[in-house]
Amino acid sequence: MSRLNGILAEIVKVLPDSNYNDYVIQYSYEGEIVTIKVRDEELQEIKDDRILQLELGQEVIYTPLDITVKIDQINYLYGQVAIRFPDDGVQVVGLETLRLLDEESVALNKDNDLCIQKFKVGDKVKTKTDDDYNNLTGTIMNLKSYNYGTEYTVMFEDGRDTVFNNKELEFVAEKSKSGRFTEIALELGQFTDEKNKQYGSSVDATYEMIKVLMERYTYDEENYLMPKSLLQHILLQVRMMDKQNRLFNNPSGKGDSESPYKDLVGYSLIGVDMVERNNEKTN
Repeated sequence: MSRLNGILAEIVKVLPDSNYNDYVIQYSYEGEIVTIKVRDEELQEIKDDRILQLELGQEVIYTPLDITVKIDQINYLYGQVAIRFPDDGVQVVGLETLRLLDEESVALNKDNDLCIQKFKVGDKVKTKTDDDYNNLTGTIMNLKSYNYGTEYTVMFEDGRDTVFNNKELEFVAEKSKSGRFTEIALELGQFTDEKNKQYGSSVDATYEMIKVLMERYTYDEENYLMPKSLLQHILLQVRMMDKQNRLFNNPSGKGDSESPYKDLVGYSLIGVDMVERNNEKTN
């Protein structure tokens, strides 16, 4: 695609043998297709293909104000457009400030996470930074789009306001409208998912371990026959096997706030005390 005097045109033929012209181009003028011959120096390549997504009269979102505007003029030469506001005011803006209506979250910008407008003015957000502003909740009061991305001014409850980019913010989860028991169930489900990541399928693994140890007490295909004194040990050993599964499932200990080895030591002390108390009862 090329331009002639700011008009969008298409090269339809190359003229390698012509002494005066290099190309045959076509462009639209007042609803008709015009075909002419031009020299190479009369053309300029479009450097930003994003502008080809726009056309006159098209409705788009002007992201700094989060309002719908219309494309009034398109300057292919400089990669800018004039937009018309609802009050009929006209302003020349860069492509990075516009967003297509059918792509609500994607700005007309480079393929870059920082250039995606994820939030709008009034959104409740939480910060994700490596400084003193980490994990704070606030409200987006203003936003600005640049070639390198979108910046958001966030106002916190203590009155401070600071600028952040997309990667430093996340939406604040809305409070569930479900009943209290549903909320409790969801919290427990999330807790169980997290623990399962640390422990793995501990129930299945412990079951297989207990089966091996209980083989000597097999009575028949359906039953075991064991001394009563073993019951206490089984209960304690199941807890210890659970910690061992935790170690094998997550040997690095990453994300684990507890020490399985400390727990194993604790259970061992409980076992020592249990055996001593049982011996005292029999003596």
